Amino acid sequence: MKFIAQKYVKHGLLALTLAASTTAAMASKEPTPMPKASFMENFYVYGGVGYADIPYKNTIGSSSTIIWTRGNGGKMWTASLGYIINENFAFEVGYTPLPRIKMVDLNHGNLGEVWGTFKHWALHASLIGTIPLTERLDVMGFLGVHYQQLFVELSPRMPHPTFVNYSPRMGVGLRYNYSDSLAFEARYSMTQGRVKDILKNYKKASRGVDYAQGNFVSVGLRYRFK
Repeated sequence: MKFIAQKYVKHGLLALTLAASTTAAMASKEPTPMPKASFMENFYVYGGVGYADIPYKNTIGSSSTIIWTRGNGGKMWTASLGYIINENFAFEVGYTPLPRIKMVDLNHGNLGEVWGTFKHWALHASLIGTIPLTERLDVMGFLGVHYQQLFVELSPRMPHPTFVNYSPRMGVGLRYNYSDSLAFEARYSMTQGRVKDILKNYKKASRGVDYAQGNFVSVGLRYRFK
């Protein structure tokens, strides 16, 4: 009996020694650090090309003497920087150089023939809502503000006025996600606003130029930083 008791005591001491050494080893081991989130992971960039419809020709009108060589819009490109707030919302700011619009008045009173070039650029800031349709396809909605600057270049011997305009910006779009970082987007947006006295002392100038439904369509790529 004495031999059996000594045997169990030895085994017990051995078990306690192993447990103590294991506990000490675990305590001395440093915990694995959690990976830090990248500062840029919620930011993205978007770049696209498309068409801008700005109906100056439809507003000012045409006649036998007023000819529009490019009257209602043209090709454009756009670039944006966005911040993803959560899975359903993002905030975005962007820049778009708009197409030049050209016209000629063959008989403008004492000045005779007058040429005009409308040069624009625009900034926008929008809140974007996203609803997933499938695992890869999302539908988007835009709501924000559109700032547009217009420089009117007239010749000969006429002032070159500059006008600015703020207007609401609304739009919709589709996004196809190739991966977590890269996506293809198709966007449509419209603006509402009015630039007054765009051609001071010009025909119908008191009515201004009303582009109450400027339309902008683009397709491009969105890259999310990781």
